[in-house]
Amino acid sequence: MIYSILHFMYQINYMLLQIPQGVPHPDDNEPLTLESPFDIILYVVIPVIILGSYFWWRKKKKKK
Repeated sequence: MIYSILHFMYQINYMLLQIPQGVPHPDDNEPLTLESPFDIILYVVIPVIILGSYFWWRKKKKKK
């Protein structure tokens, strides 16, 4: 009886932990290459602008 319950729990865990097919997962990922200008703008420039704007806004808000 206990063996069947443990086996059932193991099967449920195994089914829930499977990686679905057709979606990105750690085995399929490639490193980020910053070769094109679009990649540089998207992954470097825009986040820096967003962070800078946020800190500027916070500084301006604290002065009021």
